[in-house]
Amino acid sequence: MYNVNGSRGRLPPEFIKFMEATGGHSLVIKGEAGTGKTTLALQLIETMTGSQNQYYLSSRVSDESLYRQFPWLKESSERVKLLKASKAFLLHMTSSRQPQLAPPGAVPESTDLSPAIELLKAFNEESEKLTVDRTELHRLEGQIEEGTVSASEDFIPSRIGIDGNSVDLILGRLLPELEVAYDRVEESLPDRSLIVIDSIDGLSEKYDISAERLLTVIQKDIVEGSGANVVYVLESSGGTHMDYLGDGVVYMSATEMSGRRVRLISLDKLRGVKVDRHKYTFTLVNGRLETFPPSPNVLPHSRRPWAPLNSPGPESASFGSRQLDSIFGGLQYGSVTLIEVGPSVPSIYSEVIQDAMVASFAHRGNGVAWIPSRKASYDMLHDRISGMIGEQRFERNVRIFEHSSTAPTDVPYLISLEGNKLLTDLKWETIEYNLSECNHPFLSLLGFDILESMYGNDEDKGFLDGLVEHVGAIRRGNHVMVAQALSSSTTYLQWLSDISLVHLKLENIEGTVMMYGLKPYTQFFGMMPDPEVDDNIGINLIPIS
Repeated sequence: MYNVNGSRGRLPPEFIKFMEATGGHSLVIKGEAGTGKTTLALQLIETMTGSQNQYYLSSRVSDESLYRQFPWLKESSERVKLLKASKAFLLHMTSSRQPQLAPPGAVPESTDLSPAIELLKAFNEESEKLTVDRTELHRLEGQIEEGTVSASEDFIPSRIGIDGNSVDLILGRLLPELEVAYDRVEESLPDRSLIVIDSIDGLSEKYDISAERLLTVIQKDIVEGSGANVVYVLESSGGTHMDYLGDGVVYMSATEMSGRRVRLISLDKLRGVKVDRHKYTFTLVNGRLETFPPSPNVLPHSRRPWAPLNSPGPESASFGSRQLDSIFGGLQYGSVTLIEVGPSVPSIYSEVIQDAMVASFAHRGNGVAWIPSRKASYDMLHDRISGMIGEQRFERNVRIFEHSSTAPTDVPYLISLEGNKLLTDLKWETIEYNLSECNHPFLSLLGFDILESMYGNDEDKGFLDGLVEHVGAIRRGNHVMVAQALSSSTTYLQWLSDISLVHLKLENIEGTVMMYGLKPYTQFFGMMPDPEVDDNIGINLIPIS
């Protein structure tokens, strides 16, 4: 099965364009719990490392919890800084929530003011540096002091003496997390910063200030005033006024299709960016988010050498794919396997699976009787398979059955089908005779779109009788039968499913081809073409988890 341990994850390209666009931008990420909002936010930070200075503000989860949930964060701690020195300063100055007032004339207790003194010195040394506009933040703090806006934190100014002079200093006691975010943006000017607030709801609850009001303050000061990017993680999933305040809105969901989980990212709004694809399927593996790009209709056929695989067990043959063997346990002798292809699935995705099975059997010297689907021609099949296993193995071990009206007579691996009765055209004795030099068990690979068009519309052609007899020969001889059928094939699809030991289906979900098992039951797997993958099918099967 595909190993994603080394994967960095893939985000929608529209996200990157949005974050890299000129000026500051705000992005609202919303969705139900467990849909991957924090994962997306952290991965945005990692992706923008090197181009934007990052700060992550978590109002719900400790840093150690984040490291446990996302182990890759610790590995990239030098690139993704979750804690900043300025936070330690604020925590130092606000360590007591309810300090007791000293009685008149009492001598104040000694306090270590070195962090504050160092910060003040830095302010004096860098008085000419660029600053962040704090107009809206100061207005909010003023309203809190006046009591027109509530806040759960107590406002306590501190008095610090330097060189005999006394200075009154407001240390952001009201909204320390926001003060730190402002400081981080200011420290990085004129370079751009990326601030992630996870979550804006948690910050709202902590200070008893509406999330919309906090977002408006940050939007005007940091985003519009200082050109920084800000990402807000929103714990609610419904429509809110913040959808209008943010420059971008994405919605993350985990829905159910065919009794299996499918994860989706909806790009509801990305102001200033052309959105070519509004929905992406994705998976969460090892604390990373991996989106599935649109599936191409054509795959490049590499001429790499065939990699033989051992049988998964004593009573089964290999699919020719290490991943498929791991998921389904191989092709059991004496059994039927059904490959169902849903609508809008490019034929190449089922073809690579069939090619692997044919090449696996023929490479080991086992016979293959192949009735290809309507879209495949015998010469194309010959070129693909012989390019994998060699001309000699192909011509000795593979027989392609073609309708007699189109089949030439001088091709050694081509067998004519008369099209009168399946029972006589596909007699097992005929298959045995044409594959007499091959080892058992044989692989019988049947494309049901062509079979139904030739035999299925006329009861006199005995289509079902011929199929029953063929399946019986498969089971008696401990061979393997694989049927490929379209989901639209209502006549025989249920019958094939009932008699099959393995039933796998290919389906197009939001533009991405997915594979899953009905028998045995499996999760969805995204079929990602990759010419570098260490598997004969040239596709990574990435689980949706």
